[in-house]
Amino acid sequence: IDPLNCAEINEALDRINRRIQKLQRAAGKNFVSRTRLTAPRYHDRELTVLRVVIANPLTERENLESVLEEQESFIASDKKLQLMLAELDVYRPGQSQAATVG
Repeated sequence: IDPLNCAEINEALDRINRRIQKLQRAAGKNFVSRTRLTAPRYHDRELTVLRVVIANPLTERENLESVLEEQESFIASDKKLQLMLAELDVYRPGQSQAATVG
């Protein structure tokens, strides 16, 4: 992927991560925060990433799976998030860069 497309993809992923985090915060079931990290792999761009801080020693795998399941439910139900994800389809291997989302 050329650097221009890489930047566009990362900007789209930033928006998607921000949307997921806002939905998760509003739902109030799980607490997921977001932060910005500099990624040398992506030309030292700052990327928005999601993070879960585990401070409870009683946390189990099921608790973490619940966080991911909730995020998957947002993808399945939130039209805005679905449109944001669809914008990334043009970057899939074999897809035309001239394709439009519609």
